[in-house]
Amino acid sequence: MPDSLGVRVTFALTAWMLSVVSSSSSPANSLPDIKNEDFIKDCVRMHNKFRSAVTPAASDMLYMTWDPLLAQIAKAWASHCEFAHNQQLKPPHKLHPNFTSLGENLWTGSLSIFSVSSAITDWYDEVKYYDFKTRKCNKVCGHYTQVVWADSYKVGCAVHFCPQVSGFRGLLNGAHFICNYGPAVSDIPSKGLRALSSPVLRTQLRTPALGLFLLPRTAVTPLLPVTSGLPDLQQPEQTPLRHPSDFTANPQRDKVTRYYSTVFPDWPIYPRDRNTSLFLIIIPPILILSVIIIMWAKGKYPHLFTLK
Repeated sequence: MPDSLGVRVTFALTAWMLSVVSSSSSPANSLPDIKNEDFIKDCVRMHNKFRSAVTPAASDMLYMTWDPLLAQIAKAWASHCEFAHNQQLKPPHKLHPNFTSLGENLWTGSLSIFSVSSAITDWYDEVKYYDFKTRKCNKVCGHYTQVVWADSYKVGCAVHFCPQVSGFRGLLNGAHFICNYGPAVSDIPSKGLRALSSPVLRTQLRTPALGLFLLPRTAVTPLLPVTSGLPDLQQPEQTPLRHPSDFTANPQRDKVTRYYSTVFPDWPIYPRDRNTSLFLIIIPPILILSVIIIMWAKGKYPHLFTLK
């Protein structure tokens, strides 16, 4: 009975293509990468939107722009799927050449409800836990203070699909969204609300069934009212948003810098090198060309594909 090598190759190639299509439509690929322009614009826009909404307007509020290295750091840590903050951010200049320490906000929740705008809005909504008279937080509001911290001017974010999140039970197929900031709230001594310990250790979880979860009250770090840094905040009002030109700008500081040499984190990250990228680009057309050649040869020389 004839057994066609071409049929077997065609079948194998079809199976491979189906697996590629299946993987491309997986939940992990439904989330944007850190190089996605719309993702970057949304992250920057939402941060500056809330920074411009501070009442009264801060005269020294810096315009926040994207930092690719902060996004890489966020992506590397998010891939661990841990419901915890990255302790590698603390040592000065360990992960970033321009900042002595880095701030971090986390949002973890169901994949179906994730969006950049909803996550950053949840952070900003912690303003309701901020007492404008005492200038203290009666619950966790570290996400909020980091979003509106006047001296922070760089942000980099990443979101990662996690089948499970270590450290928190009950969440399956979640979106793990992280933003890193430079400089961090604690990076400027004697300014703003300075925490007794690191103010970036704030975490929240959102799920459709369970709503919004914050760390236990015992985990809340008390904040000390000091002179400036956070603007002299009052109760929020419905005021027009400020135009980006109203922020304190600096072309040299605000430009997007590409870092080609940096100290990588202690945890493993696996960047795609040039050879891997080249392989992934050329292998599909080679396979398709191989099938075409086999089909042509099968029609031209059928006896070559017949086993006796």
